[in-house]
Amino acid sequence: MLLYDAGDEIGRASKVFLMMALIQQLIDRVETQQDTPAIQIFREGKWKWYSWGELLQQVQAFAWVLKNLGITRGNRVGILAESGLEWIVADLACHYVKAVSVPLSTQISQRQLESQMDHSGLCLLLVDDVNRVTGVKFGTGVSVMNLGDSRATDEESIQRSLDWVGCWPDLKRHAGVMEGPLPMETCDPTRISTIMYTSGTTDSPKGVMLTEGNLMFNSQQAFACYGFDSTAHQYSFLPFFHAFARTCDLYVWLCGGHRLSLASARKNTIQDLAHVCPTHINGVPHYFHRLRQAALECDHEVRVWGDLLEQVNCGGAALSDDLYMFYETAGITMLEGYGLTETSPVASLNTQGAQRMGSVGKALAETELRIDVSGEIQIRGPHVMAGYYRDSQQTQAAYDDGWLKTGDLGYLDDEGFLFVTGRETEMIVTSRGQNVWPGTIEMELAKHAAIGQAVVFGDGSDDLVALICPDWDHVVAVLDLSGSPKQWVGSPQVENWFLEIVQQQLSALARHEQIAKVALIESPLTAENDMLTPKGTLRRCQIAMVFEDVLKRLYSGSP
Repeated sequence: MLLYDAGDEIGRASKVFLMMALIQQLIDRVETQQDTPAIQIFREGKWKWYSWGELLQQVQAFAWVLKNLGITRGNRVGILAESGLEWIVADLACHYVKAVSVPLSTQISQRQLESQMDHSGLCLLLVDDVNRVTGVKFGTGVSVMNLGDSRATDEESIQRSLDWVGCWPDLKRHAGVMEGPLPMETCDPTRISTIMYTSGTTDSPKGVMLTEGNLMFNSQQAFACYGFDSTAHQYSFLPFFHAFARTCDLYVWLCGGHRLSLASARKNTIQDLAHVCPTHINGVPHYFHRLRQAALECDHEVRVWGDLLEQVNCGGAALSDDLYMFYETAGITMLEGYGLTETSPVASLNTQGAQRMGSVGKALAETELRIDVSGEIQIRGPHVMAGYYRDSQQTQAAYDDGWLKTGDLGYLDDEGFLFVTGRETEMIVTSRGQNVWPGTIEMELAKHAAIGQAVVFGDGSDDLVALICPDWDHVVAVLDLSGSPKQWVGSPQVENWFLEIVQQQLSALARHEQIAKVALIESPLTAENDMLTPKGTLRRCQIAMVFEDVLKRLYSGSP
């Protein structure tokens, strides 16, 4: 069994902050940087900066609102909203009053939302638009508050069906006006600070309990690895209901005291950059692929991402070598990392001083990595979760003698760099007994401009098959087709054209990694149609169930 302990290598100096609550870092920041620009948002058609002092005022006002609503230590408060200033204020206010924040994805189905709300035992739900909860069945005792302006939405009929407490813009006008700042309890690193639901790649979502100490440690260590200084300017577009953005954008910014700009809209995550001119961006490979495409289509890269970008930090999925080299060649450091919601989330990370292409870096300080006899990556450290909420059986199953079992496979090189090769539950074992990692093949296929998405199957079968959602705009331009995707999906000629592309793309892979047959699907796989997790990971079981008849046709050889 291989084991690696980062020991004293990274961020040891941050230990002095471990007993400081995240909200205390904001309070201390205001003492020295009260009027310094902290966060930039796009509102009412223009960009606006808010200072650290203004942010703290809003957080303290929100904390008073929560107190006046009866929210106290240990109460669960749900946040169902897109990333924005209000999301940040609400989350930090929960820290302030020691409530347990429960971020809820805006991209899950109504059934999943109801399940998570019921499981977490919410007493208050914060929404940025009450229309999000139209038709949602609430448990008893759940109040609803709008983070936006109630006058901006026709919500009277919805309010009548809810335990409605009002909207934030109205409530904050009277929050603690006479009392001053709400007194804050001392930091308790063992306190359950949040319940974050996993994306459910291979199983039903589970409520990960993270403590105040988990979040403090992980944000400080990530900050130390990123190497930010006071001149850093982060651009944030990932949703805060994911652990990646919440820790590596929001809490790292709180630790560093640098500047943060939020995306003006989900659709503008490329267009924003020319105005914002960030120095650092956190993202997933898909985003950096889109950014590369935009740069290649422009006459000068600076016109796409501004003239200050110096570092991009990537996680959430496998990063291809060619994408890594593109940014390195452009003079932009690409730091890839690895983690899970259960590790708050960062477990390993490349740094400016210790970097290796293809790896996800070395373990954080005070973090141990080991590879068990089956090849599974296991983790032990101060950022590992307290357990799964209301699920002692799953919690017990998640550990092996105190080590968190990740379900991911990989290896450690001689210098302690971690390489992730796949997931245990995703491995395809063909009828010939050969192991195939579908993600490797899917990533290779997605490099072709005609292929929007690809999902590989073949467990227990002689050959591999693939479902492909084409980039229809590209296909139409190349083949000069007439009609609609619904017609093209059933065309043998179009399928054969794609099979030739697939065979060409995979020509460098082993024989047992080749695709024998393909079928086209009309519409993209999304989180909204339950084919992807909220972070964009394939829900393979769900996809196989929905396309069961198509897969049977491919396996049987029927036309």
